Amino acid sequence: MSEFVYLVIAFAISVTASMVMMPWILRLCHKNGLYDTPNARKVHKSHIPRMGGVVFVPTTACGLVISLMFMTNNTNLSDNIKVSTLLVGIGLLMIYLLGILDDMFGLSANLKFTVQFVAALAFPVCGLYLDNLYGLFGMYEVNQWIGYALTVFLVMFVVNSVNTIDGIDGLCAGLSIIALSVYTYFFYEIHNYIFCLFTCSLIGSLAVYMIYNMFGDVQKGTKTFMGDSGSLMLGFTLSYLGIKLSMTSTIIAPPKQGVLIPLSVLVIPTFDLVRVAIGRMLRGVHPFHPDKTHIHHLLMRNGLSQHTAMASLVISDILLITLNLALWKCGIMITWIVIIDVLLYSFTVIILLKVMPDQIIQEDVTDQHVNKVDVYGTDNVKPYIRPDLQTSDIKVSIVVATYNSADTLADTLESILRQTYQNYEVVLCDGASQDDTMKVVESYKERFGARLNAVSEKDKGIYDAMNKGIERATGDIVGILNSDDFYTSDNVLERIVATFKSIPLLEAVYGDVHYVKPKDLSRPVRYYSSRYFRPRNMRMGFMPAHPSFYCLKELYSTYGKYRLDYKVAADFDQLFRLLYIHRIRARYIDMDFVTMRTGGASNSGLRSHLQIIQDHAKAMRSYGTRVSYLLFSFRYLYKCIEVVCGRVRGLL
Repeated sequence: MSEFVYLVIAFAISVTASMVMMPWILRLCHKNGLYDTPNARKVHKSHIPRMGGVVFVPTTACGLVISLMFMTNNTNLSDNIKVSTLLVGIGLLMIYLLGILDDMFGLSANLKFTVQFVAALAFPVCGLYLDNLYGLFGMYEVNQWIGYALTVFLVMFVVNSVNTIDGIDGLCAGLSIIALSVYTYFFYEIHNYIFCLFTCSLIGSLAVYMIYNMFGDVQKGTKTFMGDSGSLMLGFTLSYLGIKLSMTSTIIAPPKQGVLIPLSVLVIPTFDLVRVAIGRMLRGVHPFHPDKTHIHHLLMRNGLSQHTAMASLVISDILLITLNLALWKCGIMITWIVIIDVLLYSFTVIILLKVMPDQIIQEDVTDQHVNKVDVYGTDNVKPYIRPDLQTSDIKVSIVVATYNSADTLADTLESILRQTYQNYEVVLCDGASQDDTMKVVESYKERFGARLNAVSEKDKGIYDAMNKGIERATGDIVGILNSDDFYTSDNVLERIVATFKSIPLLEAVYGDVHYVKPKDLSRPVRYYSSRYFRPRNMRMGFMPAHPSFYCLKELYSTYGKYRLDYKVAADFDQLFRLLYIHRIRARYIDMDFVTMRTGGASNSGLRSHLQIIQDHAKAMRSYGTRVSYLLFSFRYLYKCIEVVCGRVRGLL
């Protein structure tokens, strides 16, 4: 049987064991309150189980041992591992238990460093150390005692690098899977199959964890973080495999690339730790003092979501590894490869800092006092004094534009009728439909009563119909609900009104929406989150989900309604004018507002997407804003990721 088959067996067994064990770990966390609590330095906003990484060691061991049982009868493994190397397993167990205790009780930094140091001593004790630098900075063979000291330092350095990069969903696991895959390839090349079985088993555990971490639902209790039990174990494992693959004084000759392999797969976490630690020391704080200055935080402060930031770094890691190995193959010395890596990383960080949005003032005004919360405005914009909505019964106007919408309009109107907040009006503007749209409207007039204001007449398109609806609206707040969409839940209007009442100078709110197939409304195909939107992002074509945007009616009188000279992107122009140019005060509500059927005017093929880009550029130029088509391209990468995430959500 081919050795590759055993690798597949190891991966499959680990995946199966992880799928069985993970729900049990999550129930244990929920039962005992083992949550990662949100705070100012963390990205997440909910209490999430933090011990998903507990499964890594037992499930990896399960995959390794069982696959070895299949393999030992056909393959001689006696030369692949020394008995003394098993001492490293004791160090791994120490690191693993340290992480579990830290996740459960919280341990001091000094204690954690002490345990890490003792665990790292297992490397030189069993004779495993970095004995050759392969020409890095002109050095080759390393003195044994210097190698011991260097190895202990590097193990602790890598352990903490991997631990600190675990700041957003999927990042630590994604980078680790890439590193383990590279290690698997090179161990396979030198016929060291037992390590291939180990890496494939660990990849299987990480793959299952990533599904729960990235696509788990907080409400269903299926989301988890790996915690220190997982990240510390991964750092220790990656450092061990890297040194094992680089060491020359072994029975099996290492790959010719040597130390370049672990250096390449660990560039992002190690370089990031060095930069962040130096920055903290320059600010006069401890180098391991937690903050939001890591590279994934910089990406998110530039408007990327967690998943987009994660994907960007994972793709960058793959490209960097490929570049390093290609440069080595071309005869470039390792020293120059490292210098190139440093320059590329530094250039990336400089660009991220340079294009970072101008500081946004976040205001929650109570009486005359301003506190920082998630409301966006700026100091240099004259405050908009809105009507007093805190004591009055706020009326919401829902503008519905229809044209030949008989097949879907009933879903739209039913979702409005189910709303728990009842002080609303539906302003329905029909464009002289040729089907039974108005018959559907007539059938609902009795149920809505005076709250339904409908008219059918020819118009100049959907944006003209929206403008007519806004003009006829009598509510304090106006929102748009398309005739083939419907509210996802029954308390959408209630949440909107409550938010307006709680923040006196608030002028607009927005949330999330999701897309479904017209024939299968229960399964999402794309989840459009506005969580990480910032006004500066609009230069890349990003905007909050338009069907979730609700604002004061007076804003349309002050800043204008939808322009009719745009074919498919007048909504972008409208939001660009309000959010980017006039910087109205808007707040994100963490809620799925609307379910949208796919196939609208802005989702109907390549031609419509080209038209969208043209309209976006036209809108930005009309306000004197510089246009970059390169920045627009990021919008479609993000959109692809949203589609993948939406489909995975539908499976969980």
